[in-house]
Amino acid sequence: MSRETYGIIHRMSGLMATIQAAVHIAITSQKIQFTTKDDTHYHGLLASCFLLSLLILPMVKRRVYEIFLPTAGRARIYVLVCLGASVTTGVLQLLRILFRNIVFGRKSVRISIKPHAEDIVCAELRLPRPWTVRAGERVTLGVPSVGLFYLFQAHPFSITWWEENDEGKASAVFLLFRARTGFTRKALNCLEPDREYWAWIDGPFGPSSVHQCGSTRDLGDYGHILMVTTGIGIAAQLPYMKELLQRRREAGVRTRRISLVWQLDQTGDYECARDWLQYLLKQDDGYMLNFSVYDPLGKSQDTRKFGHHELITVYSGKVDWTQVLTEEMQKRKGKILVAGNCSRPYGEHVLTE
Repeated sequence: MSRETYGIIHRMSGLMATIQAAVHIAITSQKIQFTTKDDTHYHGLLASCFLLSLLILPMVKRRVYEIFLPTAGRARIYVLVCLGASVTTGVLQLLRILFRNIVFGRKSVRISIKPHAEDIVCAELRLPRPWTVRAGERVTLGVPSVGLFYLFQAHPFSITWWEENDEGKASAVFLLFRARTGFTRKALNCLEPDREYWAWIDGPFGPSSVHQCGSTRDLGDYGHILMVTTGIGIAAQLPYMKELLQRRREAGVRTRRISLVWQLDQTGDYECARDWLQYLLKQDDGYMLNFSVYDPLGKSQDTRKFGHHELITVYSGKVDWTQVLTEEMQKRKGKILVAGNCSRPYGEHVLTE
């Protein structure tokens, strides 16, 4: 095949792809109302901009041909630089994984799971090399016992809870998730409860550092924090409550009130976090915490109170977000922050309120 023929085929393929994309965008635009708040629409807009930039690039190249000409002779150097960077980062990542998982004289990372109702799984990871956990951190997890194809696969999970040793470092971390498809479903089906399996982790990653010159403020700078969540989203709120409570005892935060409003997706969701909520209340000497749990499937219309000093209130029905926000504003203590981890319909409703 001659070079000219190859060029024609290449251009025709690109032209066909462009026309098909334009027709697809035109048809889709007639059926939906575009908004950047929707992740699908936003990412589609970005893809369209990149596609448009590819069409404009040849026009720019003809105008500044002299600039692009030297780059052709240096292509080999660029390839070698990229290859070297890729190998270097790969080696560094491998060393980090070995450092986190292997300690001479100790067992490597061990995982054991505890299933709860509604396909919720609590996974406990015993760590050979403890570290100081911060709220918002996540790890990537691999469990070879799940299957041969999962030997070198890493799946990201946020750290929900941790147990500390005498030095204040985490000797065990807990991951809370709902089994859906893929790895999480295989883990629930293949791993026996309360039995240890070999696993490997990479991390921890995050959270981003907070600086005085940055736009992100520390959670402890707010006097009043309202946490709203639905279903398994409680897994993202628990570590922040645990960390704030620890820092409160050390007089390291300004927070004086933390209110949690948790709407269950299914009745069994409450069981997965019950013990941790009880622990937080027992550690709360200053009565800073207040928990409200809403059960949309609950049959009893009576309000029930549980936990230490009966600070866990369980309601039947869905949350009235307008009423909740109004009551919290009346009880506010200093600057208030609303931290949410909700499914889309509820999250958008809270923001609009």
